[in-house]
Amino acid sequence: RVRAGFPPNAWQTFSLAVKNRTDDTIIVLEETSGSTATFTFDAGDEPPSMRAALGALDVAMAANDLRIITLEGGRFIQSDGLITGSIVGGGKIMAVRTTRKT
Repeated sequence: RVRAGFPPNAWQTFSLAVKNRTDDTIIVLEETSGSTATFTFDAGDEPPSMRAALGALDVAMAANDLRIITLEGGRFIQSDGLITGSIVGGGKIMAVRTTRKT
């Protein structure tokens, strides 16, 4: 588990400690206010994110929507190993690290 689910306030920023890896991380987004929300994931730093020039990602959520997403590490990881972003509206975000089998 990377970080427990937490409900950011409207316009609040968040960070997910993914330790420079996203290939084993699932991100769960939930709109909880019965209205709409937009989760914005910031573009990463270059390096380590060689595709940071593609910019931020906005995920628009309908009322009571639930989504499970993965993010490309080459686009969203900051130089400190975090994924950062913000939310407009009411919602929760949770990142879960999956088990890696080799």
